[in-house]
Amino acid sequence: MSDVIARQDREIDRLTARVQMLMNREAEREADSSGTIPLADQKPPHW
Repeated sequence: MSDVIARQDREIDRLTARVQMLMNREAEREADSSGTIPLADQKPPHW
């Protein structure tokens, strides 16, 4: 059972790193194309 948990922990770490990389890449692409603050960093309209 501990082998399964260790494998899942490594997979979660790997997937978390990939998601962060994709978020950074998208933020860079959005900043390059529009020159404004990336949508993910903007406050919602109701603030």
